[in-house]
Amino acid sequence: MSRSTAVKSILQEAIRQQLTSPDDRLEAARQAPRCMHVRANGIRCGSPAMRENAFCYFHDHLYNRPADESFPFLEDAASIQMAIMQVLDGLRCGKLDRGVASALLFGLQTASANLKRADANLLPSAWKVVTDDPVTEAREARGLRRERTP
Repeated sequence: MSRSTAVKSILQEAIRQQLTSPDDRLEAARQAPRCMHVRANGIRCGSPAMRENAFCYFHDHLYNRPADESFPFLEDAASIQMAIMQVLDGLRCGKLDRGVASALLFGLQTASANLKRADANLLPSAWKVVTDDPVTEAREARGLRRERTP
């Protein structure tokens, strides 16, 4: 680990310890830099920008496309929107023929319709979120420490 990385992690831990109350963390989140993308209607994107970047995750991928133009994993509305944009761009540039584009857009329409039902199943609830480590708790209960192997 380089010295700058070590210093950075120490500073991040210090900041994390200072923000102990939920209100402090919420206020810090509100003050986070926002995405610089301006939509066609003139309204700026309100999503938090990624660290050391002017854009949110979605708009960063929009402006800085990966070299590999693979189809995104369809896990949320933003990825479906990105896939629709890729299909339309491929059709515009002549990379896709009309039949393939139609089939892809139909699949994306189906994914979009299924997303509404899937979102209800993916929302975390208090009883689903795991916040403890049973292995560590078991070791602590037995008073065992992790031993180093030579």
